[in-house]
Amino acid sequence: ITNGNLKYARGGGGFWSIQTVDSAGLVGLYTSLAVDGLGHPHISYYDLTNTALKYATVNFFDVWVLTTVDNTGSVGAYTSLVLDGLGHVHISYRDSTNGDLKYATNRYGVWDITTAAVAGDVGYYTSLAVDEPQGDELYPTVFIFHYDQTNGDLRLTQGLCNPGAWGFETSTVDSAGDVGRYTCLVRGLIEYETRSVISYYDVTNGNLKCAYWGGDVWVTETVDSGGDVGRFTSIALDAEGYIHMSYYD
Repeated sequence: ITNGNLKYARGGGGFWSIQTVDSAGLVGLYTSLAVDGLGHPHISYYDLTNTALKYATVNFFDVWVLTTVDNTGSVGAYTSLVLDGLGHVHISYRDSTNGDLKYATNRYGVWDITTAAVAGDVGYYTSLAVDEPQGDELYPTVFIFHYDQTNGDLRLTQGLCNPGAWGFETSTVDSAGDVGRYTCLVRGLIEYETRSVISYYDVTNGNLKCAYWGGDVWVTETVDSGGDVGRFTSIALDAEGYIHMSYYD
């Protein structure tokens, strides 16, 4: 936070190229990054000066284009950004003014924004995934895992990416103590099925935990309990379906 800017680093050819993307105020908090098939970066982030959700990408001339996606109140913390199969942007984030979870997408040509969950003080540590429509389905399915501070629970908000009828519903994944901070989601093939796997921090016990859908119920496991461990988690799946996690001890 020396200058309060959003910066971007790209490595290759034995060196790093570092750019200042946005310097208009205190910006660049809660960044989330994805790269499309053309190698163009897409970044969601929080503008603290204007308490807004912002989005940055480059055009075909490699010039950064900055967009304020949502500035209705204090919004934009805890962002998570993914690109769908068509290269469109999906962002989950917190509405701090109302204590809600919000979601934005430009899949249909303009920014569509909705409040996805409202029960309690929710929307912390969001982590997002999007499944493309299958078979007769018309719209992608959106999965947003987040922390419910009111109840100390890990929650899932799920619905269709359909601005005409979002249909988001929220359920509890883990409520055993104060759990669900530092949430990180990966969605992929495990045992021949597409599943969500979530790493997160158990505040009550100071443990790293993992949750996944077992077919009928959510299965939760303690991955590491050796001291106070599990903050700042990140999770990935390899090509064979094995789960990998990094985290802070």
